[in-house]
Amino acid sequence: MKHRFARRIAFAAGAWVALLLQSPAQLLVDGNPIVYSRSARGEGLGLSYVASDHDVGSVYWNPSSIAHLSRNYVSAGIFRLWDHTQMTGYAIVPFRISQHHALALGYSHTTLGANWQDPEVIFRVIDLAYAYGFSEFFSIGVRLCLSGGESFSSTLWTTSGSVGVFYAPSSGLKYGASVEGLGVGIDYSRYKLNAVPSQTKIFRIGATFDFPLQKVSKFIAFTISGEKHYGTEGYNFFLGSEVKPVPFLNLRIGYASETESDPLFPDGVRYGIGIDLGNFILDYCASPHISSQRHDQFTVLFRVI
Repeated sequence: MKHRFARRIAFAAGAWVALLLQSPAQLLVDGNPIVYSRSARGEGLGLSYVASDHDVGSVYWNPSSIAHLSRNYVSAGIFRLWDHTQMTGYAIVPFRISQHHALALGYSHTTLGANWQDPEVIFRVIDLAYAYGFSEFFSIGVRLCLSGGESFSSTLWTTSGSVGVFYAPSSGLKYGASVEGLGVGIDYSRYKLNAVPSQTKIFRIGATFDFPLQKVSKFIAFTISGEKHYGTEGYNFFLGSEVKPVPFLNLRIGYASETESDPLFPDGVRYGIGIDLGNFILDYCASPHISSQRHDQFTVLFRVI
């Protein structure tokens, strides 16, 4: 028993030592990717969220964004497939340490299987992000993650991360870029160590435009971003638009493209709605999924102090 426990500790330590980069929202089951986002607003804007600082969920696209959050609200949500084969619950907490330093801590729990109470596979993910703001216009950030997957026969441990930059020359114009990839992990089945193939490196870049270019009178926003998976042909493009017809209501539509070389993000239109009551925000999105006709996602943001 002691040897068995020591081996598990060694495997977990080895995963942490790796600390290479992989896609933060990508997990593998029998070699197949399980892709999900952790922001209903980001999903509703067509996954074009690398240049957004609206909520802490943007940390999964660009960790440097948390240095510019206008509201340090806790984010919690749920992601559910229509065929009930996957359910994800998540929570993210931002911390403003000082004028220049910001942190975010996140946790998500995913179950796969026909019965969520007795799942076939369980994923647990812990994220820690840090951002440094050189000024109110520019910041850099890094995100580290520990992912653990359990099935009936094996357990998978991976470490991941991302780095990003964020530049906002005005309240209505924002640019962002991030790099992910080089993922590595440890898969042990019956206490036999196996290497997990590295993930494709990913480069993202995008921009957000608010009109008119004043935050207090914003009534429409556009987001656009591109994504390149190194070692594959083609690019992915993401577009989003948000309209605010009344102060408390946000209507969203987005589109995510798909190339034959990168089937991770299904192409198609996303729809979303947001209700902003000041200290409480409710976001909803309906979008396609790689293994189901559609999935629903809810995110709640609220002020705790």
